[in-house]
Amino acid sequence: MRDRKPADQSQKSGLGKMRLVHVDKNCDMWNFAIEEHLKLDNCSRPKFQPAKEEKRGVVVAQSLRCVNCSFVTPLFKLYEEIRKPGRGRSAAVQNLELNAAVTSTSIGFKKLRFLLAALDLSPPSESGMHQMSQTVCDKIAQLSSDDMNQKLLQASGLEKNIHISVDTRYNTSGIRNSRRTGLPTATQSTTVAMEKQTGKNYIVSAFTQNKLCPKGALLRSKGDQTATCPGGHTGCIANVDKLESLSEYESGREIGRNIAGAGVTVAYCTTDGDSRLHKGVAQSIQEANPSHQVKRLADLVHLSQTQVKRAKKKTFSPHLFPGMTTKKDRQECKCVLAADLKNRSSMILKHMSEKFNADTDQMKHEMPSVINAVLQCYGGDCSDCAEKSAGTCAGGDSDNWFVRSRSLRENGITALHPSETDIQTMPEILLIVLGDEGIEKTWGLSTTQSNEAANRALSSRCPKNVKFSKSITARVGSAILTCNNGPGDAQRKISHRLGLPMSRGQKRYHAAEQKRNTYSQRHRRSPSTQTRRLQQDAKTRRDKLKRRQQAQLPSDYKKHQLDDSSSSSDSIPGGESPDKRLRRSVRRDHKYHCL
Repeated sequence: MRDRKPADQSQKSGLGKMRLVHVDKNCDMWNFAIEEHLKLDNCSRPKFQPAKEEKRGVVVAQSLRCVNCSFVTPLFKLYEEIRKPGRGRSAAVQNLELNAAVTSTSIGFKKLRFLLAALDLSPPSESGMHQMSQTVCDKIAQLSSDDMNQKLLQASGLEKNIHISVDTRYNTSGIRNSRRTGLPTATQSTTVAMEKQTGKNYIVSAFTQNKLCPKGALLRSKGDQTATCPGGHTGCIANVDKLESLSEYESGREIGRNIAGAGVTVAYCTTDGDSRLHKGVAQSIQEANPSHQVKRLADLVHLSQTQVKRAKKKTFSPHLFPGMTTKKDRQECKCVLAADLKNRSSMILKHMSEKFNADTDQMKHEMPSVINAVLQCYGGDCSDCAEKSAGTCAGGDSDNWFVRSRSLRENGITALHPSETDIQTMPEILLIVLGDEGIEKTWGLSTTQSNEAANRALSSRCPKNVKFSKSITARVGSAILTCNNGPGDAQRKISHRLGLPMSRGQKRYHAAEQKRNTYSQRHRRSPSTQTRRLQQDAKTRRDKLKRRQQAQLPSDYKKHQLDDSSSSSDSIPGGESPDKRLRRSVRRDHKYHCL
């Protein structure tokens, strides 16, 4: 008789045909089965197959049976586990490692289950992963807090005084209100403070505001209106009411409390121009040290952008740009001149700061003569440039500012003919950065660009199109650990905090990642790489300018060009489009409900 084909245990159990097993544990199970089966006398032809399987996250516990007899092995755990005190099943190492690794990516458990199913690995239940992630997320958040405190004490030194730059990242692309509800679209924000003492830009403090609480929303949807957020029910994870706006002032106060709690004071706080973070930081520092004053410094990059915007709004004489006869050409040249004034102001400020060792009094005393030399240079008189232009112009025919300036040279501007009005307008633009107030605000030439880099690291864990309500603190903590220590060392610290053993292959991989990250940072900051990047950008701008001059084709985009003629603004009395009229009515209704 033909032997009956045994049933496929993987199909019977509902699991896939692939398993994630520990090699040594799997060998122990088979060796045990073979040795115990040899002790039987009634079966000389063993044929093993899985008898029972239990899915435990991404790993399994399995037992074997012999098809030709009644031999069955006990259930073997084909994974390593972390022993815990008390009752209950110990957690598998692979489940904890997977939960910790997910916080360093941009995907959630739903996408993770999709990837595991694509590999024919039976995905774990989403509820079970969320339950285990709570412990993992709390430990990662605490590890990040401890690491920031260590970096804070390291950067502050013996003086216990520090210079920081602060910036806030929101989980939306812009600060606006929803048309559907009238509430702000931003529901989460993360404020990061970075030190400017050591040159390594360590993150020394962070605070996350969160309006999202899935448990509270579920309770309210079931009729429990007493489950308010934040703090109105057990397990609430929100710290801001959904009807309130996210406050940078309150975030700054929390940052100041964290720093003051470590016994450190803040001497300087660098922020952008539209932030109230420094006021919150100063308030908390003064509460701990009433006699201490925190000085706010302006971000040089944002201040320079303000300079460009102010220059574009100014009106220059039509003869300032020789050879430009059309209004469009003069407008383009004005934008080029605005960027050139910004670049030259930054170069002058950096040169003067190095020359006088950031002594603001000497810089203020010398700056008027520098500005006069710059104005004469734009007018064609470079007689004083060699001595008074702060290294921006040598005064010769082949080494003057019009030859050195990248923006002027690439756009074919070789000379300017400023009028008396232009001579009075240009100093107003230059004084935004080079005036007495600008020199005081930009002391030390500090910027928030390192905060922007940290925000990009946060976006790699918390994309703005995905709302991570429960794991937001762990994802922020994972990004901070990576910024402060590198990807390899950060993962090693997380594994050590969770009590997870690391295999030789894992150690080798994390060491290689750490080495690759260090090399990448050194490569990006090298002068040769920066010079090559500038040359490539200049070539791209030249090619774009050449293509635009050759094509001269109008844009094929026009708003409402495919809509019905009745929807255009010309056919509506008063020249108001339906979209504009709808937005105006929504604003009017929102204003009425807010009264």
